[in-house]
Amino acid sequence: VGTLIVISMSLLGVSSMRLAQAADWLIEGRAEVRTHYDDNIFMDPDDELSVFGAILSPEIDIGGRSETWDVFLNTRLDFARYTEEDSLDSEDVTLGLDSSYRTQLGIWEFDATFERLNTRTSELTDTGRLDTGGERLEYELLPSWTYILTPRDSIFVNGGWNQAFFDESTLDDFTGYFAGAGWNHRLTEQDDITLSAFAAHFENDDVDGNENDTFATQVEWHRVFSDRLETRLAIGPRFFSTDSAALVGGMVVTDSDSSIGFILDGSVDYDLDERTNISGIVSRSIDPSGDGSALERNIVGLSIRHQYKPLLSFSLAAGYQKNRDPNDNDSRDDRDYISIEPRVSWEFERDWFLSGSYRFRTQELGNESRSYSNSVFVTLSHSFLPWSFAD
Repeated sequence: VGTLIVISMSLLGVSSMRLAQAADWLIEGRAEVRTHYDDNIFMDPDDELSVFGAILSPEIDIGGRSETWDVFLNTRLDFARYTEEDSLDSEDVTLGLDSSYRTQLGIWEFDATFERLNTRTSELTDTGRLDTGGERLEYELLPSWTYILTPRDSIFVNGGWNQAFFDESTLDDFTGYFAGAGWNHRLTEQDDITLSAFAAHFENDDVDGNENDTFATQVEWHRVFSDRLETRLAIGPRFFSTDSAALVGGMVVTDSDSSIGFILDGSVDYDLDERTNISGIVSRSIDPSGDGSALERNIVGLSIRHQYKPLLSFSLAAGYQKNRDPNDNDSRDDRDYISIEPRVSWEFERDWFLSGSYRFRTQELGNESRSYSNSVFVTLSHSFLPWSFAD
């Protein structure tokens, strides 16, 4: 499967290059070295493990753009080494492809992602099970098409497929599909609304017969109040159904259940003044998960950044995530997670940054006790001068 994805990315890039003879090409690179101390790296409430570690992260963007198309490939590697246990060492890989093709009245887009991550990284935004000591391979394809009906109206269809594999038995392999469509209408120069609907299907690849379906609609209002303030809010009802298979008395018995709820997605971006930006997000969604079933995820995030001096900035990132069974029948997969991270960054030379930060984390999984983690980071990063050329 991995080879197939890589080949499809390459073919898309080659075909895009042939769509136009004149194109601008760009190569950008970044690298950082992050050292840190964590007093509970696995977020274990009973057996805390303190470690020192260092992560080297080179990253490169390669892409091209013309009047009708663009294609960009991002590659990031994370080489992590830790004290205490060699099993913590890892080499993570992330590949991302963003591409689009524009016609007179339409836009075709195709995005793809491949990730090979240790579960300490991948499960931080999913199950919260950071102590499995495993690896997660995940593939994702996201095609879409938008057609412009009038200067104020457009319609779109989109789809998606993702598949994840784990090299240990605590987490379950899964496959997810979704398809959606919608209509966007510009009310004024400042406001537009979008009506959309989607359907999603989840399959547990380790347990035959365990699958979920989600159907939802939503209305979104997007408003640009000024150059300093922009908001977006989408909300709508959803229907969720699940089939769970179990072996009872030598026979496979399937249990079905369903529920009705709502989905939510909102954001705000506000420039308090020329040097201070405040942004926030809120969402409620049903997403595939390594827990063995799709989960309802509730997320609230806040980010504040202040440019104290031309070369010195302060920032604060805070987030809250709560996972639950959409049918509210099983509390074993519940997760309550909070993260707060203040940071200071200094550009001591052009494109060279030195930053320090502290991160506090706490979470509660299922019926387990609440765990806590404190981390300190020192990061040196550099952005290389971009290299551009034209056909």
